[in-house]
Amino acid sequence: MQRTQELLPELHASSEKRLLYSTVRVTVLAHALLIVHSLLRPAVRMTVSLSTQDPVKDGEAKIKAEYAQLLEDMQNGFRTLEE
Repeated sequence: MQRTQELLPELHASSEKRLLYSTVRVTVLAHALLIVHSLLRPAVRMTVSLSTQDPVKDGEAKIKAEYAQLLEDMQNGFRTLEE
């Protein structure tokens, strides 16, 4: 019984460390997802917008230029993530 009481503080300290590590890991992942979301949100919105365009009404050249801009924006977003 005495040995169990001696181990309780050690077990408690160990579980606090695990909890702290888990909390830090979740926090870091959440921040990473927010960064990815903020960098790529405009590209996702533009993708949705481009999917509803009519080539006859809007013109093929305009749509191709917008897709080229979308590609450049996405590449820049991923480059920023790499840094």
